Amino acid sequence: MTAFSKRTSKQTKQTLQPLFLNASAVLGLVAVPCAMGGRHPIGYLFLTAAALVAVLGWIARVASMPRQQYRIGIAEVLFACGLLIGCVQLVPLSPALLSLISPRLSAWFPFLNEMPTSAAGLGGWNRVSVVPGETLRGLGIFLSQGILVTIFAQRAGHTNEIHRLLNVIVFATGILATIGIAQYLAGNGKYLWFYDFLYNDASGVVKGTFTNRNHFASFLALGWGAVGWFTFCTSSNGRPVHQTGRVAKHFSTTQNVYAAGSLRTVSGFLLLAMVTFAGALSLSRGGILAIATAALVSLITFKCIGVIGWRSTLAIGCTAALVVSALFIHGLDQVSGRLDDFFDETHFANGFGRLDVWKAACSAVTDFPILGTGIGSHAEVSPIYMPATNGIVFTHAENSYLNLAVETGLVGLFLGGIGIVAAIVATIILLRKGTHEEKLIATAFGAALAAGGVHAATDFIWYVPACSTLLFLAGATMISLASRRCALLPACTFELDRISASIAGMFLLVVLGATGFQQFRSAFAQPHWETAVRDNASLAAIAFAPPEKSSTALAAIAFAPPEKSSTADDSSDADDLTASITNLLPAESIDPEVGKAIDTLSRMISSLEQVLLFRPDHPHAWSTLAIARLERFGLRRRASGFRATLCDLEQAALASEFSSRESFELWLRETLGDDVDELVRARHDALESVDNNPLSGEAWCVLARLSFLFSPDPERARHLIDQACVVRPHNGQVLFESGNAALIKGDTERAWSLWRQSFAASRSQRQMVLRALLHAVPASEVCRLLSPDLDGLRAIDVMWSFRSTPEEMRDVRQQRLLAVQKQLELFESMDRVKAPPLRLEAASLQKRLGDIDAAAATLETALNMDPGLFDPHRMLIDVAMDRHDWTTARREVEWCLMRRPESSSLKILLTKAVLAASHNENSLENTSPQR
Repeated sequence: MTAFSKRTSKQTKQTLQPLFLNASAVLGLVAVPCAMGGRHPIGYLFLTAAALVAVLGWIARVASMPRQQYRIGIAEVLFACGLLIGCVQLVPLSPALLSLISPRLSAWFPFLNEMPTSAAGLGGWNRVSVVPGETLRGLGIFLSQGILVTIFAQRAGHTNEIHRLLNVIVFATGILATIGIAQYLAGNGKYLWFYDFLYNDASGVVKGTFTNRNHFASFLALGWGAVGWFTFCTSSNGRPVHQTGRVAKHFSTTQNVYAAGSLRTVSGFLLLAMVTFAGALSLSRGGILAIATAALVSLITFKCIGVIGWRSTLAIGCTAALVVSALFIHGLDQVSGRLDDFFDETHFANGFGRLDVWKAACSAVTDFPILGTGIGSHAEVSPIYMPATNGIVFTHAENSYLNLAVETGLVGLFLGGIGIVAAIVATIILLRKGTHEEKLIATAFGAALAAGGVHAATDFIWYVPACSTLLFLAGATMISLASRRCALLPACTFELDRISASIAGMFLLVVLGATGFQQFRSAFAQPHWETAVRDNASLAAIAFAPPEKSSTALAAIAFAPPEKSSTADDSSDADDLTASITNLLPAESIDPEVGKAIDTLSRMISSLEQVLLFRPDHPHAWSTLAIARLERFGLRRRASGFRATLCDLEQAALASEFSSRESFELWLRETLGDDVDELVRARHDALESVDNNPLSGEAWCVLARLSFLFSPDPERARHLIDQACVVRPHNGQVLFESGNAALIKGDTERAWSLWRQSFAASRSQRQMVLRALLHAVPASEVCRLLSPDLDGLRAIDVMWSFRSTPEEMRDVRQQRLLAVQKQLELFESMDRVKAPPLRLEAASLQKRLGDIDAAAATLETALNMDPGLFDPHRMLIDVAMDRHDWTTARREVEWCLMRRPESSSLKILLTKAVLAASHNENSLENTSPQR
């Protein structure tokens, strides 16, 4: 090979790294945010791809040099320690060491060691992480981020590389803000106009391609400083455009050079306005505060550096005026309302759960102070410490620092604190001792660090890969750049030869390839999981339908209350009611909706099986699959005309006292036929569930319900129920099953207490309890036994109205009216927005109870508070007609017709009111005395 060809090959390899770095930056900072902020498996895949491309660029650089210098600083050490924490959380430990690190685990899983080893390898719990699958996934994300950030930090000594990174951040911030505004103004409710996200839609507020408006606003805040750098530093090297010769190469005259700088400046100010406007319309209080922090820090620092003169100050004022004008046109009321709530104490007192989440997180940290409960475990751990949340799942602790402490312990929090302090110190060092270009870079990244630190106090933005990657890049770049200026941030420098460096690069490629393969499988599993969840929602819609529209059989799912225990107190009224709950359905009760529900369950089971094929460590798919199999078993039995529930089958099996296992299996096969295979598969799925996620209370309930299949000891089922109560003390299904177990034991009072708690736990559980009681207990007795709140009284009123007379419902409606009035008194002083609907509800109840005058007075009060509301006017028409107040009725009908002139029902009412008023006037004239 000639000298020329060698030199050309070397130049080609050296040119490849910037291309690879640019590609990895675009993947990590543009593609990842566009994939639901990185919270979707495709987003995880993009992040791993970004790290993999960066490694390829590193290998290309290594191949061009015989020896390569590497710097190991604070950032690299912190990333290595973070990976070590994740590995320790996943490695099986000895019981003594585990009890030393996480002593509370033994109290969480008191009966787990008693479980027999299953096909899934279920035995005693021996890991720090309580959800190993989520921890492994989080560790893969952190590994990709660490590799990507470390490679960029190695190039931090070259300011042109940092400028390229800043330009990518500017592009990412601008494109995300543009997508967010366009999607808000001209969207169809789907993300990027094509993706129908499972848990929310893209309408209502500006959230771009993020699953949450807080995450979107946080990303904009992190990029605000970079956009400021782009605006005020009008050339690629951070100097005014007329001071650099690089731009002059592309323009033949000085006028064109200034024109290029002016175009960049104008574009920058417009971009700042758009980013600020999009952040404000996100209606994220923490996000708006973070954007304000980034703007304040960057503008003050740019002013101190000297890049903001009087012209720039004037332009900043014009930009602010443009943003305010845009908000006046659209969104100012919403933004001001959200900010008012931020400083309103009544907002926090009125059902705001953030303080409860923080208290629960502090309790978890107290119990697991060393290494926490595992990366990605907060959603599973928080229900143990949280009060009843009405079915709401808190995926994070609403505070990044607390969330980090919950999942990685005080060790992880300490490492995170070191990283934050080191990044802040590095930024200050650069602002004091750095060159002019370094000061500008420090301002851009320092604003991101300040915004991220502020927003982290009110939300867990670090679990959003798009936000955390950008924040890590800012911090690591500052630390690496400052370590070259100050010995306060030391870095160890060493050399690697070409072969060793290439081997290390290949190893990283293999690790990232394995990580990406698992994320690729997760991406395939995600559509099936979303299909299963939607099918489950359709089943819930059938269950929540009014009784005359839904299948009665759907109420009697596999978890039905058992027969009354023979040791119960026969004189108890509650016992008599409980006994009548069992076997509610006649054998001939077969509803067409049952077949539809069975088909939906079969489709749901098929989807869940596909999920587990691609992702067998899914934390919820196994338990959902087990419950779906039990529900399908129950509905198939009822569709075949069988009266007995699964509880009846268990009682019969335990009472028979079979002499051998073979005789029991023969009896079971004769009784159930092929349906017994469904129960066996359900038990297997539940075992897999507790093996992957031992905090799954529903899975423990399934194991308890099916324990008779493999053990004749009834105490075993009670132990399993107790285990479920430990890990899910406020879960409605667990409380319901615990009530069943208490009833079997003969403790009727405790059974009703637990069912009462189950009833109050969530809407779905409330419906299940009420449907179990619907055909057995009068409405007034249900109120006495369950002590329902307002929502419970509403549900009882709706369900029993279809099978009870108005007189039988009178007591329930009186209790409901009192609850509404009590709630109304609270909201009148704290939340006036919720008061009008409550007044309408009160008026409707007063009308149904026959107190027409009180209903009219309530509606008049509602109209005095807000005369423009349509519903009170419409209800007042009916009340006035019941009172034969035709003048008021006519006035209200005319008012409503002015708002809805196309309404045929209002026109009929107007005719009726006019005729009645005329008839009334004629009657008065006929009865008046003659002069």
